[in-house]
Amino acid sequence: MGDQITDIAANMFAGCTMLKTINLGTNPTLKSIGEDAFASTGLTAFDFSVCTQLKVIGRWAFAGVQLAEIVLPASIESIGEGAFFYNESLKDVAVPAS
Repeated sequence: MGDQITDIAANMFAGCTMLKTINLGTNPTLKSIGEDAFASTGLTAFDFSVCTQLKVIGRWAFAGVQLAEIVLPASIESIGEGAFFYNESLKDVAVPAS
């Protein structure tokens, strides 16, 4: 997607079952992920740890997605309702102290 993406809009990839991974580049400026942005996709990996400016994960953003691990950056301020709902593969979540 590239380093210059700051926002992923609501419903941007919702329902894209063929979507398996997202590459945000080496120094992403991503600040927000909108509601339902990746809901019901085939996404199996998303490296939140490189998103050092990420503040908001919208409601239902990753609902129905099969992520195995989530490592949230210290910059995170808000996680919306149901953001990781029905994520049956999820085995490990790292939430910063902040």
